[in-house]
Amino acid sequence: MWCISIIEITKESGIVMELEMNWDANPSIILAVKTRLGVALPIQVKDIGFTGVFRLIFKPLVEELPCFGAVCFSLRQKKKLDFRLKVIGGEISSVPGISDALEDTIKNAIEDSITWPVRKVIPIIPGDYSDLELKPVGTLEVKLVQARDLTNKDLIGKSDPLPDKMKRSKTIVSLVACL
Repeated sequence: MWCISIIEITKESGIVMELEMNWDANPSIILAVKTRLGVALPIQVKDIGFTGVFRLIFKPLVEELPCFGAVCFSLRQKKKLDFRLKVIGGEISSVPGISDALEDTIKNAIEDSITWPVRKVIPIIPGDYSDLELKPVGTLEVKLVQARDLTNKDLIGKSDPLPDKMKRSKTIVSLVACL
């Protein structure tokens, strides 16, 4: 199912539209997941279901077909991302915690690579489209005071830090202006 909304059409901003997409498929994707022991496990990804809203920008508008130079896209809203994992020659759910941790890692990698403010630019007509990429424009300082009841992202143990140990999170300095 697809639902398309035209947001804007101008010479400066190009054609801006939002596409709500509902996609279900049964591909057979094989991943080689390396373990800490250096052994690669063949993992099959099946029964993929995805629902989300993409922002598409066709820019710059040009005189030659297809009438735009590049397509920019980003995921504006993820509603659902489901799939099944299977170890080739075995069952991944037989090892406690592995299946959930692997599913979370795959989902986070996919979402982090396409979710707004990340914008992918696909050139259609050869040219320099670096101006279409979102670039950091400032710094945002955040002081984390406290965190409780964190989701367990570790395979063994808890993600909550021990009370007597202080942790410093990774510092990422990237602020993107949303135009």
